[in-house]
Amino acid sequence: MWLNVGRTLHAGNVEVIRDGVRFGDGSVFYSVQGNSDPKTDYHGCEWPSPQTLGLLGFVTGSMEECGGWFESFYV
Repeated sequence: MWLNVGRTLHAGNVEVIRDGVRFGDGSVFYSVQGNSDPKTDYHGCEWPSPQTLGLLGFVTGSMEECGGWFESFYV
């Protein structure tokens, strides 16, 4: 897996999905479970009061042969 994308790209903490950094070292959280079973991830945003959003962006991070692809994606 690390042949296509360098290890430094991946962060060890899921909180990087909220920091606004889209490129470079530590910018991608790679969710793996260590086997070939299907995996479901849930991520969300929460604010202390109602918000009006003009855009909620989703950036996939690194695309590789072993990850970064979705069979389904629900919002």
